[in-house]
Amino acid sequence: MHLHEFHDGLNARFAEVNGSEVVNDYADAAAEHAALCQAAGALDLSFRGRICLTGADRVRLLNGQVTNDVKKLGTGQGCLRRAGDGEGQAGKRPEHLRAGE
Repeated sequence: MHLHEFHDGLNARFAEVNGSEVVNDYADAAAEHAALCQAAGALDLSFRGRICLTGADRVRLLNGQVTNDVKKLGTGQGCLRRAGDGEGQAGKRPEHLRAGE
């Protein structure tokens, strides 16, 4: 985890997700809730996997595999989507980001 020392200094308890260390909690759910309601929160999602498609046909390929209209995304734009599990049930939540040429 990139910010381990920072979170450790806030008394974080850590867990492992997909082989990566993540903050599980800070041991006081009420205080965490109050902080989110009175200030702001941020999630470190760097532990998620990534796939990078290259080549002239990459947009058409991805657009044919997902329900979002990826070809309408401009360079640097992204979108969230729900991925099905093959049986119509919502599963993971990948993100699409269109990088430059």
